[in-house]
Amino acid sequence: AGVTTAKDAGSYLVRYEITDDSFKGSGSDVLYINKAQATVRAKDKEKIYGDENPEFELTGLFVGDEANYEGVLKKMFTVSCEATEKSPVGEYPIKVTLNEGYTLKDDKNYNFTIGEDGILTVKKAVLTVTVSDITRTYGDKNPDPEYKITGFKAGDSEKVVTGTPVFTFKEGTDETANAGTYTDAVTMSGLTADNYEFNYVYASGSGADLTVDRKAVKVSAGTAKKNFIKVKFSSPMEGLTAANFAVSKAGEPVTVSVTASNDKREYTLTGEFTLKKAYDVSVTASDNYILTGNEFKVTPRDSSSGGGSSSGGGSGSGSGRVTTYTVSF
Repeated sequence: AGVTTAKDAGSYLVRYEITDDSFKGSGSDVLYINKAQATVRAKDKEKIYGDENPEFELTGLFVGDEANYEGVLKKMFTVSCEATEKSPVGEYPIKVTLNEGYTLKDDKNYNFTIGEDGILTVKKAVLTVTVSDITRTYGDKNPDPEYKITGFKAGDSEKVVTGTPVFTFKEGTDETANAGTYTDAVTMSGLTADNYEFNYVYASGSGADLTVDRKAVKVSAGTAKKNFIKVKFSSPMEGLTAANFAVSKAGEPVTVSVTASNDKREYTLTGEFTLKKAYDVSVTASDNYILTGNEFKVTPRDSSSGGGSSSGGGSGSGSGRVTTYTVSF
């Protein structure tokens, strides 16, 4: 039997013919295709805070019909959402309404109903926090790194950022850390914002680098007497011992013991010194320091003679400059 193919709802005349060796016949009948029932609703959508709304779509028709019916649906229905670029993070209803001049039964193939609202989910945007490497001098406390925030949307600025920056330093990078470079020494966290999440980035690796520079310290001669020579420092020097001081007279080493002042800015070298004889004094320190004026001559004198004198030049800085010191009592 041959039948016409029907797509749209309606009634169709079906003609048939039967052929058989023992029976022949023909006839006709009516095929009725009823309208389908379709519940139309907006598809759920997502977007990032600060972006324009995505294109909204309708769903609820038979598979294959949604594309064919796109024009029909746009004429009959309006899809809308109150969310805008500046709408905060959250969920917003996507509503479907019937356009003026139409009824839900106007389509030739579907009787429509309007279903539940779709949902537009607004997700947090990402702010990039670029954290700078830091440099300090040996013995100083670690400074907080500088940072820059980029990626604001919807006319926002840093005013929307709350929370307190937290800088976490790797163990062994406090003020006692030796001069040198420490990779990934500090990480940052703590920033918050209602509509943003934060991505912390560094120049290299997973943290900001810390560079500890050697500390420049000027050395100078202090009082020189028969039983001691004082050596002064422009900054506190922790932990110096007799091994850091070389004293000699005419090339012959002199044994000394060492005592530091409370503020560690002056060391007293105790020993037996010949009055009015010149002594060479040399001071060394760890690689955490750059010493200047750390080689000098000093001449011990007794109190009645008016004091001692000293002169010398520093070799620690490599400048070769000679500095003369006068010690009076």
